[in-house]
Amino acid sequence: RPSPKRVPHGPAGLPFVTASVEGPMARNVPDVALMLDAMVGEHISDPGSLPAPAISYVEGLKNIPKFGKVAYSPDLGQCPIDQEVAEICAKAAEDFSQYCAGVEEDCFDLTGGDDIFQVIRAAQFAASHATKLETHLEHLKPEIIWNIEKGMNLTGGEIGRAHREQGALYHRVVDFFATYDVLLCPTVMAPPFDHSLRYLEEVNGQKFDNYIAWLAMTYLLTITACPSISLPCGFTKSGLPVGLQIMAPNGREDIVLKAAYAYERDHDFAGRVPLSPITPA
Repeated sequence: RPSPKRVPHGPAGLPFVTASVEGPMARNVPDVALMLDAMVGEHISDPGSLPAPAISYVEGLKNIPKFGKVAYSPDLGQCPIDQEVAEICAKAAEDFSQYCAGVEEDCFDLTGGDDIFQVIRAAQFAASHATKLETHLEHLKPEIIWNIEKGMNLTGGEIGRAHREQGALYHRVVDFFATYDVLLCPTVMAPPFDHSLRYLEEVNGQKFDNYIAWLAMTYLLTITACPSISLPCGFTKSGLPVGLQIMAPNGREDIVLKAAYAYERDHDFAGRVPLSPITPA
């Protein structure tokens, strides 16, 4: 996930909203870097879009530095985490110590982060999709209807407070990265679940009150406007993949990619797949 405006997007109905971004997915870090190089650059359709970096992301992977201090948070201070996921990600963070000056358990204060995300997301849903409740209601799933209506019922005071709190959070993140080069944490609270489930309703006995709460480990990073990447870091006893997130300061996709590549080179989890990606002729 790149920083807002790193990858131009548009023409969009809400060109000044930065909660949603475009970013690449690939089988390994070098391919992510290559695809990101192809996607970045200023574009008139996206106001504020950023210029391409002076050094390409692919070129940057040729020089992997020894990182300074690195932080690891097992739960971002508030999320329930499946035991196997916790153990696998903790081991990955321990392994990462060979690439840096040391790994410490720490995190910036995310108090109020869930409300920040839920309010800003709901307001954006209302702005983008409210008319669909009148024109395409029968085509919308219940969760989307709930999210649009949540946004329509917000007050100006609630939206304003969410943006103020997000601003305060960002300043805490800036202070945090004055000490640490990157933050490591699990990508998702639990391993992949049965495809028949619409979403996870609870983890470790903690019940969620909405359809997206189980993704808090990712959206709590989203509201910081900082780049992050998820890469494989192990498998559960039943063979299900577990991901590790790496986050760096705003605008430093190069650090995210270098940190991910340093780990990936020595841990080829991306090369281990349950089925061959090549379909027999």
